[in-house]
This record gives sequence, structure tokens and C-alpha cells, in this order.
Amino acid sequence: MPLPLPVRRRKQVAAIEKARRVMLQNRKLAQKAKMETKAKEKAKAKAKGKAATTASTRSSSEMDKAKAKAKAKAKERAAQGKAKAKAKPEQSGKKRQAPDAKSSKPPPAYPRYVETPQQKVKRYFEKFVGDARGYFERQGRGVLLFEPLLRGNWGAAREADYPGTTPEERPQVLHMPTVLNEADFGADAIMKKDHMLLPLPLLKEAVRVHAWLREGLHSVGSVKWKVASMWRDYLNPLLSKSASFIQAGDNRGAFALLLGLVIFARREENWIPYRHDLVEWNEFCNYWKALGAVWKELLKASDQGLGITALRRGLYRSPCRSYRRRLVEMVEDFERRTNQALKPVARQALIRSQLQSAGAGVTSSSSASSTVPVQQLRFKIFEDKKSSAKK
Repeated sequence: MPLPLPVRRRKQVAAIEKARRVMLQNRKLAQKAKMETKAKEKAKAKAKGKAATTASTRSSSEMDKAKAKAKAKAKERAAQGKAKAKAKPEQSGKKRQAPDAKSSKPPPAYPRYVETPQQKVKRYFEKFVGDARGYFERQGRGVLLFEPLLRGNWGAAREADYPGTTPEERPQVLHMPTVLNEADFGADAIMKKDHMLLPLPLLKEAVRVHAWLREGLHSVGSVKWKVASMWRDYLNPLLSKSASFIQAGDNRGAFALLLGLVIFARREENWIPYRHDLVEWNEFCNYWKALGAVWKELLKASDQGLGITALRRGLYRSPCRSYRRRLVEMVEDFERRTNQALKPVARQALIRSQLQSAGAGVTSSSSASSTVPVQQLRFKIFEDKKSSAKK
């Protein structure tokens, strides 16, 4: 028999409430389990951290103990060394002196540099000459010296360097003075030497031209290539450029180029390259004629145009009013050196022409006429004294 409706409804409500209570209880149990697991994990982490800190403290304490032991051993060794040092002078009967503060410094780690007298001379010489050069550069001038500032005496080397040898057996070396004064190497000393004070840009350009020519003469390559290169790339362009400067009225530009050539000729012995198979004889002779003509035109310019006026202001003044006389002497010396260098070239050309004429079987008149251009090879700037006296 079915239950009445109110009774059935009450039972349904009671079942639902029971299920709801069970669900809430299960949820609480799950949350409690989570909290317990988290607490266990935290406890484990704390235990691990405590173990690490205890291990580090243990290791640091052990290290401190080891350091303390090492220090104690070092102190013991030092005390033993001091005791031994005290016992030594007592055994020998000598009194032990107290250590000095200055002598207790440790020795240097590298050997001490001792300057020789020659090195001191070189250092002072560079200082004095550098100061003098700076003074003239501030005046807008450069110094061209024709004699050395520092002169030495040639003689046998020292016996200390070659022990057990006689002066004849030892090599010859240049002995420089060991005492220097600024008066001997300063600006005043430069004024007393054979010199020329030229505008600084002009002298720098001359030095550059000298280095340029020297680079061409000592370049790497065969002799044939060097001779062709010197005439094609250096000597002919220098002559044409200096002639164009004179035509344009730039006498200082031409003077800088020719001055570089003069310095080059003074410092190089075999500076005239010639080979009959590379340079024609007529072109070779005409080059020196043209160079002499360029020098003649250049020397006609004024002192102001060439930049050879003397230094008449400042502390150190030139001993002359103009360097015209020294310039003429320099050019005369250049002419003499060039003619001396051309003599063997002319002699070889004469022998070659005679051999060619003898091999061809020509007459003596034709062979004599072939030597005429050889005899005409001469670098001439100034007129001969004999011809000028006749005139």
C-alpha cells in the first residue's frame, strides 16, 4: 500500500540532505589532505635548508681552523728563523746590528738601468738640438746644416771591450765627447756652423723630394728596371715641374724641388743612372743642359722670391743679411759633383763609340765626329772663370 504523499515527501528530503552532508564531509576531508601534504613539503624544505646551512657552517669553521693552523705554523717558522739569525752572530763573536729602515726595502724586480756616457751625450744632444729646432720653427724657419754639429775622434776601441789585445788589434770606433754644454749645441752654435735658414714649408718640401728620389733609387727590382724608372718617373718629371714653376713665377716651388735634388746628390754617390740601351745619348746630354738652364733662371730671382733672406729678428740672428753667397757656393759644389759623376759615363760612351766605329770599319774622320757629342757632355750652370776673364 503506497504511503501517503506527505510521508513520501519527507523521506525524499531526508535522503537529499543526507547526500549533501556526505558530499560536504568528503570535500572537507580532501581539503584537509591537501593541507597536510603542503605542510609535509614545507617541513621537508626546511629540513633540507637546515642541513645545507649546517654543512656550510661546518665547512667554514673547518677552513677557519685550517687557516689558523697555517698562521700558527708560519709564526713558528718565523720565530725559529729569528732565533737562528740571532744565534749566528753570537757564534762568530760579532754584534748584531739593528735593521735599518732604508736597507730593509726589498730589491727591485728588474736590474737598474745605467746610462753610458755616449748615451748621455746622445740624449743631451737631441734635447739641445730639438730645443733649437723648435725655436727656429716658431720663427717660421728651418735649418739646413752643411757640417755636423757633433764631431768625434776615430781611434781604437777600449781595452775593456777587447781584453788582452793591443790598440792595433782592436777595431777603430768613433769616440764621442762625454761632456756637453748647451752653448755648443744650441741655437747659438747652429748660427756659428755652415748653415742656411730657409722657410719651413720650402725646406720640408725639399726633404720630401729627397726622400722621394731616394726611394726611387733604392727601390726593389732589377738594375734595368731601376734605371728606366728613375728617368721616366723621377728625374724627367722633376725637371719639367721645376721649369713649369719658374714659368708660372713660383720660384720657391722650383727652388724646393731643385734643393731636394741637391740634397739627394750630396748624400748618394751613384745617383746618376745611365744605360745606353735604355736612355738615348742625345736625350741624356740635353737633360743636363736643360737642368743648368733652369738653375740659371732660378738664380736670377730675388732673395725674397727664393726665401733666402736672413733672420734679423729674435734672440738668435743670422750672421749675414742674405744667404745668396752660400746658395751660390752650394750650387757650385753641386755642379762640380755632378761633372765628376758624369766623367765615367762620358768615358764609357767614348769607348763604346770607338769600338762601334772600329767594328764598322769607318774612316777616322767619321770616328772623330762621333766623339764630338761625348765631349760635349757637361753640366754647366756658371760660366768658366777663364771665359769670363776673356770677356
